[in-house]
Amino acid sequence: MSSKIHRSILIVDDEAHLLRLLEMNLRRHGYDIHKAGDGEEGLKAATEHHPDLIISDVNMPHVDGFEMLSKLKADENLKDIPVIMLTARSRNEDLWYGVDAGAEYYVTKPVDLPGLITLVGRLFEEREAKKSAVESEEVTE
Repeated sequence: MSSKIHRSILIVDDEAHLLRLLEMNLRRHGYDIHKAGDGEEGLKAATEHHPDLIISDVNMPHVDGFEMLSKLKADENLKDIPVIMLTARSRNEDLWYGVDAGAEYYVTKPVDLPGLITLVGRLFEEREAKKSAVESEEVTE
Protein backbone atom coordinates (compact mmCIF):
# COMPACT_ATOMS: atom_id res chain seq x y z
CA MET A 1 0.00 0.00 0.00
CA SER A 2 1.56 3.30 -1.04
CA SER A 3 1.05 6.44 0.98
CA LYS A 4 0.82 9.73 -0.83
CA ILE A 5 3.27 12.35 0.34
CA HIS A 6 1.43 15.59 1.09
CA ARG A 7 3.48 18.56 0.04
CA SER A 8 2.56 22.10 0.90
CA ILE A 9 3.19 25.16 -1.20
CA LEU A 10 3.00 28.78 -0.13
CA ILE A 11 2.00 31.12 -2.96
CA VAL A 12 2.84 34.80 -2.42
CA ASP A 13 1.39 37.27 -4.93
CA ASP A 14 -0.55 40.52 -4.76
CA GLU A 15 -2.50 39.70 -7.95
CA ALA A 16 -5.64 37.97 -6.62
CA HIS A 17 -6.55 36.37 -9.95
CA LEU A 18 -3.09 34.80 -10.37
CA LEU A 19 -3.14 33.65 -6.75
CA ARG A 20 -6.48 31.86 -7.34
CA LEU A 21 -5.33 30.41 -10.67
CA LEU A 22 -2.12 28.99 -9.18
CA GLU A 23 -3.98 27.70 -6.13
CA MET A 24 -6.64 25.94 -8.22
CA ASN A 25 -4.10 24.29 -10.55
CA LEU A 26 -1.68 23.21 -7.82
CA ARG A 27 -4.50 21.81 -5.64
CA ARG A 28 -5.67 19.82 -8.66
CA HIS A 29 -2.23 18.17 -8.64
CA GLY A 30 -2.54 17.21 -4.98
CA TYR A 31 -0.61 19.99 -3.26
CA ASP A 32 -1.74 21.64 -0.03
CA ILE A 33 -1.82 25.41 -0.60
CA HIS A 34 -1.27 28.40 1.66
CA LYS A 35 -1.54 31.95 0.30
CA ALA A 36 -0.23 35.41 1.09
CA GLY A 37 -0.79 38.77 -0.61
CA ASP A 38 2.66 40.30 -0.12
CA GLY A 39 6.12 39.53 1.20
CA GLU A 40 5.31 40.51 4.77
CA GLU A 41 2.34 38.13 4.87
CA GLY A 42 4.50 35.56 3.08
CA LEU A 43 7.15 35.64 5.82
CA LYS A 44 4.48 35.18 8.50
CA ALA A 45 2.86 32.31 6.58
CA ALA A 46 6.23 30.63 5.98
CA THR A 47 7.01 30.78 9.70
CA GLU A 48 3.55 29.49 10.63
CA HIS A 49 3.15 26.72 8.03
CA HIS A 50 6.78 25.90 7.09
CA PRO A 51 5.82 24.91 3.52
CA ASP A 52 7.78 22.51 1.35
CA LEU A 53 8.02 25.13 -1.43
CA ILE A 54 7.36 28.84 -1.88
CA ILE A 55 6.26 30.38 -5.17
CA SER A 56 6.54 34.17 -4.96
CA ASP A 57 6.01 37.19 -7.14
CA VAL A 58 8.82 39.75 -7.17
CA ASN A 59 6.87 43.02 -7.49
CA MET A 60 4.61 43.40 -4.44
CA PRO A 61 3.75 46.21 -2.04
CA HIS A 62 5.26 46.54 1.45
CA VAL A 63 7.87 43.75 1.26
CA ASP A 64 8.77 42.67 -2.29
CA GLY A 65 9.75 39.17 -3.32
CA PHE A 66 13.50 39.81 -3.26
CA GLU A 67 13.38 41.22 0.28
CA MET A 68 11.19 38.31 1.42
CA LEU A 69 13.62 35.84 -0.20
CA SER A 70 16.57 37.49 1.54
CA LYS A 71 14.83 37.28 4.92
CA LEU A 72 13.83 33.65 4.32
CA LYS A 73 17.39 32.64 3.47
CA ALA A 74 18.71 34.48 6.55
CA ASP A 75 16.33 32.58 8.86
CA GLU A 76 17.84 29.33 10.15
CA ASN A 77 14.41 27.64 10.27
CA LEU A 78 13.31 28.71 6.77
CA LYS A 79 16.51 28.90 4.72
CA ASP A 80 16.19 25.41 3.20
CA ILE A 81 12.71 25.97 1.74
CA PRO A 82 13.09 26.14 -2.05
CA VAL A 83 11.73 29.27 -3.72
CA ILE A 84 10.47 29.82 -7.25
CA MET A 85 10.31 33.52 -8.14
CA LEU A 86 7.67 34.79 -10.58
CA THR A 87 8.06 38.12 -12.31
CA ALA A 88 7.21 40.23 -15.30
CA ARG A 89 10.81 41.47 -15.21
CA SER A 90 12.86 39.80 -17.89
CA ARG A 91 16.17 41.64 -17.65
CA ASN A 92 19.16 39.38 -17.06
CA GLU A 93 20.23 41.46 -14.05
CA ASP A 94 16.92 40.72 -12.32
CA LEU A 95 17.19 37.01 -13.08
CA TRP A 96 20.70 36.77 -11.68
CA TYR A 97 19.78 38.86 -8.65
CA GLY A 98 17.00 36.37 -7.81
CA VAL A 99 19.25 33.36 -8.31
CA ASP A 100 22.09 34.95 -6.32
CA ALA A 101 19.62 35.75 -3.53
CA GLY A 102 18.82 32.05 -3.24
CA ALA A 103 15.89 31.34 -5.56
CA GLU A 104 15.97 27.86 -7.06
CA TYR A 105 14.14 28.99 -10.20
CA TYR A 106 13.07 32.25 -11.77
CA VAL A 107 9.94 32.12 -13.97
CA THR A 108 8.76 35.04 -16.10
CA LYS A 109 5.15 36.09 -16.49
CA PRO A 110 2.82 35.36 -18.09
CA VAL A 111 3.19 32.04 -16.32
CA ASP A 112 3.12 28.88 -18.42
CA LEU A 113 0.97 26.83 -16.00
CA PRO A 114 1.77 23.37 -17.39
CA GLY A 115 5.46 24.28 -17.36
CA LEU A 116 5.25 25.57 -13.78
CA ILE A 117 3.42 22.42 -12.62
CA THR A 118 6.14 20.30 -14.26
CA LEU A 119 8.86 22.44 -12.66
CA VAL A 120 7.27 22.06 -9.21
CA GLY A 121 7.05 18.28 -9.61
CA ARG A 122 10.64 18.06 -10.83
CA LEU A 123 11.88 20.20 -7.95
CA PHE A 124 10.20 17.89 -5.43
CA GLU A 125 11.57 14.81 -7.20
CA GLU A 126 15.11 16.23 -7.20
CA ARG A 127 14.93 17.11 -3.50
CA GLU A 128 13.58 13.66 -2.65
CA ALA A 129 16.35 11.98 -4.67
CA LYS A 130 19.02 14.08 -2.88
CA LYS A 131 17.48 13.26 0.49
CA SER A 132 17.44 9.53 -0.33
CA ALA A 133 21.06 9.66 -1.52
CA VAL A 134 22.16 11.37 1.71
CA GLU A 135 20.25 8.84 3.80
CA SER A 136 21.83 5.97 1.83
CA GLU A 137 25.31 7.40 2.38
CA GLU A 138 24.65 7.70 6.11
CA VAL A 139 23.53 4.07 6.30
CA THR A 140 26.62 2.75 4.45
CA GLU A 141 29.10 4.75 6.56
